[in-house]
Amino acid sequence: MTRHMEVDYSAPFHPSRPSSLKARVTHNEGRKHWTEASIVNEEGTALATGKGLFIEVRPRQQSNT
Repeated sequence: MTRHMEVDYSAPFHPSRPSSLKARVTHNEGRKHWTEASIVNEEGTALATGKGLFIEVRPRQQSNT
């Protein structure tokens, strides 16, 4: 589940041109996962960068009462 996410757009994105998405988990703490990502064009210019905090949703355990 997304807790917080922010994106900075630095250049126009053209869907017809080659680009790649680079992402990584920077830190984990229990169910919390911090991430960073960027969309980069074929010249290596970052078109957008972002970071976020995601909370892992675990299945509820049902009691037999």
